[in-house]
Amino acid sequence: MMTKKLRYFCTLLLMAVASVAWADVTDVLTPSVIGISGSSYTTWSDVTATSNAVYAGQSSAGTGIQLRSSGNNSGVVTTTSGGKVKSITVEWHNNTQNGRTLNVYGKNSAYTQATDLYGNNAGDLLGTIVCGTSTTIEVEGDYEYIGLRSAGSAMYLNSITIVWDDGASGDAPSISADNVDIAYNATQGEIAYTLANEVTGGSVSASTTSSWLTLGTDFASPIAFTCEANDGAERTATVTLTYTYGNDNVSKNVTVTQAGDPNRPGTENNPYTVAEALANTPASGTSASVYVHGIVSAFYNTDIVSDGTNYRYYISDDGTTDTQMLVYRGKGLNNETFSAADDLKVGDEVVIYGGLTTYSQTKEIAAGNYLVSLVRPVSEEPAVTLENYNISVPVDGDNGILTVQYQNIDDVVADIQFYDEAGNEVGADYYEVWLTAELDDDNNVNYIAIENYGEERTAYFKVFALVGSDYVYSDLITITQAAYVPKWIVTFNTDGGTFVPNNDFTDEIVEVEQGTHYLPSATKEGYRLEGWNDGNITYAAGANYDFTSDVEFTAVWVEKGVEEWVLTNIDDIEEGDVFVIVGNNGSDYAMTNDNGSSAPLPVAVTVENEKITSAVDDNIQWNIEVGTNGFIFRPNGSTTTSLYCIDNNNGLRVGAGSGTFSNTFVLDESGYLKTTVNSNDRFVGIYTATNATAPQDWRSYKNTTGNIADQTFAFYKKVETYPAQTVTLPIKGGFTATTFSSDKALDFSGFETLKAFIITDGDGTTVQVSKVPANTGIYVTADEANDYDVPILFDESEAEDVTGNLLVATDGETTYVSDNETVYYIFGKQKGKEAFFKVPAAGYTPSANKAALAVPASAGAKEMIVIGGEATAIDNSQLTTDNLNGECFDLSGRKVSNGKLQKGIYIVNGRKVVVK
Repeated sequence: MMTKKLRYFCTLLLMAVASVAWADVTDVLTPSVIGISGSSYTTWSDVTATSNAVYAGQSSAGTGIQLRSSGNNSGVVTTTSGGKVKSITVEWHNNTQNGRTLNVYGKNSAYTQATDLYGNNAGDLLGTIVCGTSTTIEVEGDYEYIGLRSAGSAMYLNSITIVWDDGASGDAPSISADNVDIAYNATQGEIAYTLANEVTGGSVSASTTSSWLTLGTDFASPIAFTCEANDGAERTATVTLTYTYGNDNVSKNVTVTQAGDPNRPGTENNPYTVAEALANTPASGTSASVYVHGIVSAFYNTDIVSDGTNYRYYISDDGTTDTQMLVYRGKGLNNETFSAADDLKVGDEVVIYGGLTTYSQTKEIAAGNYLVSLVRPVSEEPAVTLENYNISVPVDGDNGILTVQYQNIDDVVADIQFYDEAGNEVGADYYEVWLTAELDDDNNVNYIAIENYGEERTAYFKVFALVGSDYVYSDLITITQAAYVPKWIVTFNTDGGTFVPNNDFTDEIVEVEQGTHYLPSATKEGYRLEGWNDGNITYAAGANYDFTSDVEFTAVWVEKGVEEWVLTNIDDIEEGDVFVIVGNNGSDYAMTNDNGSSAPLPVAVTVENEKITSAVDDNIQWNIEVGTNGFIFRPNGSTTTSLYCIDNNNGLRVGAGSGTFSNTFVLDESGYLKTTVNSNDRFVGIYTATNATAPQDWRSYKNTTGNIADQTFAFYKKVETYPAQTVTLPIKGGFTATTFSSDKALDFSGFETLKAFIITDGDGTTVQVSKVPANTGIYVTADEANDYDVPILFDESEAEDVTGNLLVATDGETTYVSDNETVYYIFGKQKGKEAFFKVPAAGYTPSANKAALAVPASAGAKEMIVIGGEATAIDNSQLTTDNLNGECFDLSGRKVSNGKLQKGIYIVNGRKVVVK
């Protein structure tokens, strides 16, 4: 039978357990906690505070944490939960306008980034926090992840405070321990732990599933373990510590990491030989990175850079090609790209760091490898080498010295031998008309090139030295001088004035080459000026002439752009700009500039999305003058009157000023506009009578309390915009092509490497177009990924006929689903191959300003269509899938991998191949 005393003890224990209170954990986010600074919007992640929550987002730190939804995908989300969210509190920065709204979302699956808040992954809208009205939202219901974003306008937050219920008890027992690292040759170690809030009768146990680590039987801290010394790679074991109390328990996983043997084969201290690397290359997949020592035995192509960016070469143990290993896409020392043919040479002794893999039955060091050491054997053969073999000199002449190295040559006896462009030996006087070159006392080459008045010219020579009875020659040296280009100083006469051909309409006179020229697209006061030429007049080479074109210059008028009043920084306002001074006192009020001896009146304006959207009358428009100590505000157009302040509470005026006054203002760090009068700071603000809520007038005060407690200032500058002259066409990194469409007609005729095409059939046949009609889908190629500004074709009647084009312009909303009449394809990249890929059965919604390929179903459905131009014909007598040097697909997109190829068309490394 249980005694009363025992029953009483158990009751106390139950009460103690039952009284455990769940703990709240508070996170406070600030710009410094997030780790951002500056006014540029930045994407950030992996931010932690106090709880287990991990935060990510996109914001700026110009004024606190700055969020803006429009065009930025800005916000704050949790990628790891901190428990159940209880509340969110914000501290508004005083630059945030009243009424701006912060949306709070919640869900029970993780966010990835702030962009989730602008699509279907935003979650449930838990509520809003409104500036000037609220600062906190208490969350109802169980939500493990939260997201915060502006409802539509810019806002500034000093801090964001999130309170989590982390599910842990403030009084519950807990066990903690640090992970343990041991040396590779250690045979024993120990795990120390600590207990908090122990319960009478509780006990600790430990367990592990590791085969290389054995725990002791005494589980008091520290727990001892034993292991065998490690003669291989680094290894880890997980030890679970469990504290059991009553019917409950808590546990802690501890990771024990034993370092790998630093001298095992394949390490930096003991690199693999090529034979060992071949023996340890897996049949599939890629091994962890190892070190391999070898001697460069051959190049896949002629040398290390002739293969473009795909650097491939071979190494072996003895430098021969008998047993060698391919190094695929290798980089040089410090993981930097090779840039010159002699960065790596056959015979170089190297150590390479990279993974081992097998590709198409070829064992190789996988892409991503690089050199950690390079030793080049020193040749004992006599040689003559120079610091530079290809020299370019300017049109107006040049002189210089080329350093020559004479290797393994004693008592140097040397000279120069000249050659013509066909490689025939010529005398020293062959080039004397423009170039002289001779050896100085140090046997280095001194050259002098005189001014050029003709076409481009090149001289060729070698330096040679006597060794015994034979001669040793350097490689061929070239000195090239550019052609002379005649120039004219050009001015233009239009509407009685002089116009200069440049974008900014300055008075600079420019020099231009002979020929026909076209003015860059430019706008000024509502018109665009178009092309000009030199009248095909030719002058003697070598002279400059004042030259007035006889071309008829036409001004083409275009619609004047939008006039907007846009939020700006006072430091960005220049003299001549027109702006409005706006203060906030519960609403937005602009300062008048015409009230004379009375304090200026406030005029209500409407501000939306950092722009004034209401009418802006003349009497609230200002200009600025930058003084030595601050800013002077003048009514628009005035140079004699200004805003000034005298030393009393009604002391704000607009005029010439009289008596003791100051018209020089500064904006302090809190956003208050102030000036110094009689050694007192006087702050500008809207005066509000104590018995009224409407603003009365603008005045000045000795402090920022009372009537101007909430008064800060914003400046809205008048901005005039003109119609765009170009459209931006982006080609993403890693791509050589893209699809595009625009609501403007486009002109590609001025580009050399950027080319536009239409596609006319299901085999990917292309037709190049230079002037593209509006709303036309096109396929575009370029030499490099970049953002290209393509000129707008203003006269669309010049656009080319694109009848038969199968590319359809996309709007970002239409979903393309293949059916019995049409099969749709979208351009992309899979497994490193650029092609048009068939849309999935459910359809696909591409982004706006792209193009979908719409192929008639009668042409036969394919999985992908490769744009490869003309097919290359090859004989199939020796060709199999084993020696293609690349993956092979048929025209339906199916991979071909069995034996000898039959007759037909295939895609190999993105190129069409016809097997005959």
